[in-house]
Amino acid sequence: MSYLFYNLNYEVIAICKYESINLKKFCRKIYKIKKFSNQNVFEIINKIDPPKKKEILVGSGFAEIIDNNKIISSRKNLGNSFSTLKKINNPKIFFRNLNINKISFPKVSFKKPNNGLWLTKSMESYGGRLVKFQKNNKIHNKNSFYQEYQTGELISVQFFYSQNRLVILSVCSILTENFNDYDFLLKGIITKRINSEQLNILNKITKKICTSFCLNGINNIDFIVKNKDFKDLKIIEVNARPGLSTRLIFKKILNIFNNSFNQDGKFRNPSNFNSSHIIYSNKKFMVKEKIFRIFKKLSYSKKFSELPNENDTILKGEPICLLHLQAKTMKELKKKIEKYSDKIRQISYY
Repeated sequence: MSYLFYNLNYEVIAICKYESINLKKFCRKIYKIKKFSNQNVFEIINKIDPPKKKEILVGSGFAEIIDNNKIISSRKNLGNSFSTLKKINNPKIFFRNLNINKISFPKVSFKKPNNGLWLTKSMESYGGRLVKFQKNNKIHNKNSFYQEYQTGELISVQFFYSQNRLVILSVCSILTENFNDYDFLLKGIITKRINSEQLNILNKITKKICTSFCLNGINNIDFIVKNKDFKDLKIIEVNARPGLSTRLIFKKILNIFNNSFNQDGKFRNPSNFNSSHIIYSNKKFMVKEKIFRIFKKLSYSKKFSELPNENDTILKGEPICLLHLQAKTMKELKKKIEKYSDKIRQISYY
């Protein structure tokens, strides 16, 4: 998102856990912290903006745990309100709201189920890290719950919502993998082509969710579906902040903030298949000088983002970087993803 607001001529100040090579280009100041907590973020923001006049956007990793109204309530907020985030982050309130508004979702329980195949999940999860097959796992806090496992295709809808106006920006297939003790680790997303009937269903359900939770700005919603007609669509989660799709929808978001987006807001299928893919490390390594020089060269390519800095340590199972590709066919795209992912992992052995 720093890249987006840099292009909108904002003076960007970022609070983050990871400082990529390119982040310095887009930010006036970066505050790197080891772990997000309401206390340390609150202290940093008050240091940055004592008069509370700056605009703010809460991103992934903190939107899921925010518990201090003072962080965003007194500033111009480009994302969701504190009350909206609290409704989404509390599973009992979240699912009760879905029930009231007759929005379908896989069966949920707050007591350990005895029969069937279930998942343990947490509202604090992002990237699938806190989603596991139940086995003997027990839920340990108020933000966790059990959800019945369902087969089907995972899809994500990226959209902008403001003042009762919904603009669907992209629809993507979600790719997950069983990797490094994670059962459903987010691997990436690939744009999905949909027909007018499918789009109509997505528009209706997305608008309903937006009004139910008072969503605002850039968001994405994950669904699971078995049938091609989307009539059995069930919501998996609401991500009330920008997500992995930011590069895929960059131009559209830029136009929205510049007030130059086409007025009809009509969704159009992309001519190519586009993807954003997370490349995870299969070993622990340090970004030494030789590796850094290669990453530095790659940072000038639009294919890569979030590349690590010199002397950063990447643990096994942690993301190395993001990969952004496009191709005319799905088969060609998957070959490209495999090729470039292997290339990055090979560099880590230098």
